[in-house]
Amino acid sequence: MLQPLAVTVVLAMAATIMGMCLSLPCALAASSNLAPGPMRLAMRAFIALERGLPEIVQLLLLIAIFGLGVVPGLIALSISSIGMLAKLLADAIEEIEPQMLEAVAGTGATRSQVIRYAVVPQILPALFANGLFQFEFNVRTSIILGAIGAGGIGYVMRTSMMSMDYRTSCMATLLTLALVFSTERVSDFLRARILSGGLLR
Repeated sequence: MLQPLAVTVVLAMAATIMGMCLSLPCALAASSNLAPGPMRLAMRAFIALERGLPEIVQLLLLIAIFGLGVVPGLIALSISSIGMLAKLLADAIEEIEPQMLEAVAGTGATRSQVIRYAVVPQILPALFANGLFQFEFNVRTSIILGAIGAGGIGYVMRTSMMSMDYRTSCMATLLTLALVFSTERVSDFLRARILSGGLLR
């Protein structure tokens, strides 16, 4: 059971990291105080469209392209992570005081330098805190996706139930509950430390 359990955790973690990395440029392009109007509207529309498309639908589309396995699940979870994280980060960027951006720009800094020195440090706590929350969600979703072909403990649970191997299915269910519970507890602890400023100092 440890190997499929590890596959589920690694799948959720890798998808979260990829989603965090890809959501940052999307958030910059979706913020009204950094991006021009047409770019912001287009990116906001993409984020809204992505958030409205369920992960299972995305997985079914990707299975048609890549076949069954971990890769479609990883891509589906990564893309779904972009929707929520990019929206939250874009809102955080728009809440930055305009005077701070103007002060950095007034020193002769370029747009990329303003983003690097004035925007990114302000949204890093939000990025990591929301990333931990997304990791919790990805763990639960990866179990569901695993049951329909993405692998991991969800696949073991489904196949054991279909073969009426109730001993294995009960053990997989208990491990799933333990995984979800421990993930939430660790995420809550780290998120509280990040938001209090104690983890990023």
